[in-house]
Order: sequence, then structure tokens, then C-alpha cells
Amino acid sequence: MRHCAAKKTKQLTLSEQQRLLFASALIQEAAVYIFEDPSLGLDLQSKHVLHNLLLHLADKGAAVLLFTPTLEEAIRLGSSVYRYSERGVQQLEQDIEDAENTAEEEPEDEITSMQVQLDKISAKIEDKIILFNPLEIDYIEARDGQTYLFVNNEEFASSNTIKSLEDRLQPLGFFRCHRSYLVNLQRVREIIIWSKNSYSLSLDNPSKSTIPLSKGNYSKLKELIHL
Repeated sequence: MRHCAAKKTKQLTLSEQQRLLFASALIQEAAVYIFEDPSLGLDLQSKHVLHNLLLHLADKGAAVLLFTPTLEEAIRLGSSVYRYSERGVQQLEQDIEDAENTAEEEPEDEITSMQVQLDKISAKIEDKIILFNPLEIDYIEARDGQTYLFVNNEEFASSNTIKSLEDRLQPLGFFRCHRSYLVNLQRVREIIIWSKNSYSLSLDNPSKSTIPLSKGNYSKLKELIHL
């Protein structure tokens, strides 16, 4: 930042202005620091500065509250992540390593009990594993040999196959509407009939997603919903 020393604030780039604000946080003594979408428009170097700043503030014992529209960033920067949506505020479970390590030390009957109760779907972001409540998922797509979970306008890669997810989620109201799609029927708002051989499902989610419905599965869906 030395090359910015002689610049007026209005002459700074967006990243430089943000880094100036970050610097001001270092000289202010506070119990709680609040950042709203701090990485917006930042270059890669400034994102590293932000990451180090948050670590420094946390090491000082301060509470840091970060608001961001990007779940990936919240997981990357935060130790506890909460998602706010029209469904309310929900804490996101990020790390199951401790649970797995504890399970290894427990008797077999207790492990079996835990596995029965843990009915969550896993996905991975960078070096973290996150767990979704199945009913949070709008739909699941198989694409290019990979399975993706779609939750609140974001997609997450899962190591599970779409077939294994179908077997697990069918009792919870998920339907295989297409060879490559598994949909949460609670999210379906409309069945769109384009022609006698072409159908789609319109979902009641923030992005109003539309996913394909195959002809054969259209008949199955009609029977399922007593249409």
C-alpha cells in the first residue's frame, strides 16, 4: 500500500479503499466487528488481506460478524455459519470429523443408532464438508459424471450418485423426474406442458428454477399426486 500513500481517498481503486477500511479496523478497539459483504470487488491480494484481518481480530478475542450473500465465502471465512432465507435462520453444519472420531470410540450399537439418526446429505467445499437437511435441497442434478445439490440458488458438488440419493430421499418426498434430475416435490409449483411429449417442472424457489420432466415420469408423477 506504500504506493497509495500520496493518493487522495477518491483516487483509490475499490480494492484499495476496502483495504483502507480494513486498516481502520486494526486501530479501533472493539468487542464486536461487523463487516457487510467485505470482499465485494476485491482483487485476490486484498482477499488475502481480509482473511488475515479476520484471523487477527479473532485471535484478539473479538467477535466478528460477517454478512455475505455467498455461502462459499461464509464457509471459507467463518467458524460458525448461519443461512438466512425466507425459511428463517438456520445454522449450517460444516465439520463432521469430530463426530466420526467420537464414533470410532463408541460401542457398535451406539454407532448404529447415530447413523440411523444422521439423515443428512453431504457436500464438500474446499477442505470442508457440509451437511444439508434433505428438505433444504430444491433439486439434484447429475452432470458430467458429478452430482450437484441445488440449495437457495447455489450448487454444491456431492460425492453421492444420483441413484443412491434417490434411494435415500424417496421416502422424504423426492421424485426422479428425469434421468439426470431428482426433485424435492415440496418445491414444485407448476407442471408445464409444452407439448404431448415435452414437460417441465417449475419450482417455488428464489430463482424460480425450471427442470425437465420426462414423458415416462410425467405419467408416474400424475399417479403419485392423484392427477
